Amino acid sequence: MRLKSSLLAIALLIGVTITSNAQDLKLKLGKIPGPDLQMTIYSEDSSAVAVVLGDYGKVEFMDVYNVSIERHVRIKILKTEGVDWGNYEIPVYSRDMPLVRGGTYNIEDGKEVEYKVKREHQQRKEITDDFYITTVTFPNVKVGSVIDLKYSYTSYDLVKPVDDWIFQRTIPTREQALHIFVPEYLQFDFRMKGYEQIASNSEGTGNRTMRIGTNSVPVLTEHLVYYAHNIPGLRQERFITTLEDYRSTLSMEIDRIQFPGRPPAAILKKEWPELEDKVMKDEDFGGRIKGNRNTRELAAAITGNAETNEEKIAAIVNYVKSQFTWNGYYGIYGFTPTNELLATREGSVGDINLLMIHLLREAGVSTHPVLLSTRAHGRINPFFPQEDDCNFVIACAMLDDERYLLLDATHDNYPLGMLPFRCRNGNGRILIGGGGRWIPLTNGERNGVTYKGALTLAEDGSAHGDLSLETTGYMAVDLEETLEEDGSEVRQNDLTGDHNGWEFSDYEYNSAVAAEGKFSESMKVSTTDAAMAAGDRIYFNTLVGLGLTENPFNTEIRRYPVNLGAPQDHNVLLQINLPEGYEVEEAPENQAFALPNNGGTFRLTVIPGNGSITIISKMQLAKEEYQITEYHALREFVNVVIAKEDQQIVLKKKEN
Repeated sequence: MRLKSSLLAIALLIGVTITSNAQDLKLKLGKIPGPDLQMTIYSEDSSAVAVVLGDYGKVEFMDVYNVSIERHVRIKILKTEGVDWGNYEIPVYSRDMPLVRGGTYNIEDGKEVEYKVKREHQQRKEITDDFYITTVTFPNVKVGSVIDLKYSYTSYDLVKPVDDWIFQRTIPTREQALHIFVPEYLQFDFRMKGYEQIASNSEGTGNRTMRIGTNSVPVLTEHLVYYAHNIPGLRQERFITTLEDYRSTLSMEIDRIQFPGRPPAAILKKEWPELEDKVMKDEDFGGRIKGNRNTRELAAAITGNAETNEEKIAAIVNYVKSQFTWNGYYGIYGFTPTNELLATREGSVGDINLLMIHLLREAGVSTHPVLLSTRAHGRINPFFPQEDDCNFVIACAMLDDERYLLLDATHDNYPLGMLPFRCRNGNGRILIGGGGRWIPLTNGERNGVTYKGALTLAEDGSAHGDLSLETTGYMAVDLEETLEEDGSEVRQNDLTGDHNGWEFSDYEYNSAVAAEGKFSESMKVSTTDAAMAAGDRIYFNTLVGLGLTENPFNTEIRRYPVNLGAPQDHNVLLQINLPEGYEVEEAPENQAFALPNNGGTFRLTVIPGNGSITIISKMQLAKEEYQITEYHALREFVNVVIAKEDQQIVLKKKEN
């Protein structure tokens, strides 16, 4: 989105309505209103440990290479857990130390007491050559304190003068305003991320004189305001990637410069082809893919008599997985010299997976690197190419002209063609020849669990029998790791907790996770209250407590999309032998229904037989991610599934 584009377009981009007059937040350093000092609970969120009372920011271009950044933040500490907000971090794209003023304000003996921030309360840490973090440790912070901070600095980074401007923290914000003064010779990209509404408006234009080169020239400047109030704190929820993916922030990056009366300047903003070219030319990325004599000979030895691409891929991936150990370090580049890697057999993500790509290419398999960001690292911003956004590289190996497999060799507990769950994070950037494109980070993986039971129901309502479970996908990987860490006794206790009233014994399991992505369990089961007998009739629920018992989507309001990581299946197949002399009098009808937009399906089949009844329940959640607008339907869908699996079946004693 260019500055020259209409403000209406910007508003549509961030999904809010422009108001006629943007509200203006005014803060005076050290002037804390009495009600804020006396506040004990934030009315909009009584659970808040602290609240940002006000956050005022100003970004102003003084000349071509000097950007003045000012921010004033005021925070109220409400609970002991909020005291840590007294350690405030200031991220700065500048080698200059920010000018910091402020203090802690307490009520002591009925009077307001100020403790000023001094130089000794500030510590600076270099993160990269041009990026620093200054931590301000406020003195005498306690429950009831108000910390008031105002800082300013000058940025000399022309392309990205300001780090992403945060509008949402893990504590709520009462009022926030950001004022940006943009000179006409700069064309900006503005991008909003997150799920809270941030209003925008233009306060008009003004004239000022700016130095361009050795000359002072009149420049028209536009005044933009981004404003929000009562922003809720960012909170952890189930089924998300990382909180940073959901935080409301504004990214601003200069696209190009157009000086008045001069030809267009070169585009400053990097595009993906430029970044891809840089990466491929790097000796520790593209050079690793080319390999050396030792690795070329190794590829031939590994593949041997393999003929098809599938055979070659399997041979090389299995070799790398079994012979090399991931040292836990992320990154797209190789860190360990190739010959040392071959000797030590231990390396980073880049070391191991770039070697795999090279070996596949040497074996004649068309293979390309794919850059991605793991779930914990946050999704890549496709509009602002940043190398730091990518912390993982995998391989895309072509099976034929159309089909491919995404491959990783850093985790030996996944079957061929199953990406680690940490890599299932939206789209990755595949690098092909002179360019690249986005591809979904999936090989069609699914999560699933299937219960198969052969049960015998007694006239007194008890039941016993055999039960087997087959778990697939990432759920199988997690289950295998749980058994390895905690043992089978903990697993049996978990099953008992999930299915109240049932006892599990003679537990056995068989793991085929690494080979097939499956984990199988078998056990004896019994319960004393599977059914209720009343006169000549017996009543029991359709899945006798072995179906879904709890809806994981249990909150009425959802602020973020539901990210499952992979589609999910939940199936139950039961054959129940009836007590001698009983027959089915009433049973649920066969039913099927679905979520909108191909979001999922449910099917219940009940088949009465001679002396038995067969029950089949199949639920499928077909999407990896459900948007906020789909949440209510998803929640109600699972509620209905639970209700359908809990319908009553009635048995009647046969007449003699």
